[in-house]
Amino acid sequence: MLNDLRGADIAFGNLECALSSRGSRIPKRYNFRARPAWAARLAAAGFDVLSLANNHTQDYGRAALGDTVTHVQRAGIRAVGAGLTRAAAHAVQIVTVRGLRVGFLAYLGMFPPLLPVVSDSPSVAMGYPGSVRRDVALARGKVDILLVSLHAGREMTLQPSARQKEIAHAAADAGADLVIGHHPHIVQPSERYRGARIFYSLGNFVFSPSASVLRRPDGPWSAMCVAEVGRGRKVEARLVPLLIVDRQPRHRPLIRPRLRRS
Repeated sequence: MLNDLRGADIAFGNLECALSSRGSRIPKRYNFRARPAWAARLAAAGFDVLSLANNHTQDYGRAALGDTVTHVQRAGIRAVGAGLTRAAAHAVQIVTVRGLRVGFLAYLGMFPPLLPVVSDSPSVAMGYPGSVRRDVALARGKVDILLVSLHAGREMTLQPSARQKEIAHAAADAGADLVIGHHPHIVQPSERYRGARIFYSLGNFVFSPSASVLRRPDGPWSAMCVAEVGRGRKVEARLVPLLIVDRQPRHRPLIRPRLRRS
């Protein structure tokens, strides 16, 4: 799997914890934090861009969120969806590769935010549809390809929620080429909407779903998305199913989930 990440022109992921030795636990069921040194290991693994717009980067407060942004950036990785200010959290991150300007935006689509969003302090980008449309429209003229990451939905559900669809469609309406979703912990269906490919949830990457979920036959429960840019800058993306063994991803055969139409 490391060869897949290191061999990619750009490897993107969702970092779902704080990287900090500061702060106190926010009252909630699960709080995730790791040592700041792990940022360098993520870079060594091959990650170029990491979304911090999720429900765990704020688990130890605003200072720890700011530390996470700083440690990721110091490791040479682009942090997207969170920043030392609200404006930085909403700013597009652009990576130029093979002559293409590839932009990244990321949003937390779970409301209300764990920490109040303030303009001049570490914040995450909240996925209100109007904000997503504005950010995407502003970024569209700066890049050739635009990817939007979305942390939203209900855990362990097979179908995307109405909110997931609303935010993802807002991004596509404004010009996103690809929308990558996560949070439900299992793979949900994908769809093509107004020329954009939307993957509503890729499941987990480095820790396993529960044993009861793994016994269910209608997987896959973990996957990654591989995207390629062809002629005319057209984005083609496919789902690569994964099996998590000892919290590590491995390739597995594909069982494709279907999108329920509403």
